[in-house]
Amino acid sequence: MCNTIVAFWLIFICTAGTLERQHLARTVKAAANVKVGNSEMEVMVLLGLPNERNEQFSDETFFGFFSHPKEWCYGTTINLKKLFVSDIYVMGFPVPVNIRLFDFDDDDLIVEWDADDRVSKLTVPKIEIDNRCDGILEMCYTSYRFLRDIGHRGRL
Repeated sequence: MCNTIVAFWLIFICTAGTLERQHLARTVKAAANVKVGNSEMEVMVLLGLPNERNEQFSDETFFGFFSHPKEWCYGTTINLKKLFVSDIYVMGFPVPVNIRLFDFDDDDLIVEWDADDRVSKLTVPKIEIDNRCDGILEMCYTSYRFLRDIGHRGRL
């Protein structure tokens, strides 16, 4: 029984992680149209809402170690690279999630902003698009738009 639950959990994590990564690959492709100097609205039209927003932070007490500009992060929640832990024994990690406390993941798309809320820098990861996910992602996008529209109608 336990092996069945573990198998279903791994299948779910792998499927969700793959779809999330392929959505990020399409966001990275759309980021080719983002230019330095774009406004927040222009970036949201091109890329959608970010996964994380970090406000500008400067801390003189730590000699600027923790200072950073305003940043938006487009990334994944599930990190498939952390699915298996290989130390002494190879074993599965049950919750392979990205925790972005001090820094972003290597596969995150980062938009940095200047004081005028204009794009100052764009950090783009190298992620390949796998067209085999197109049908499933299109179904997810359509379902999301449908549910979003139902929610908007309910508020009227």
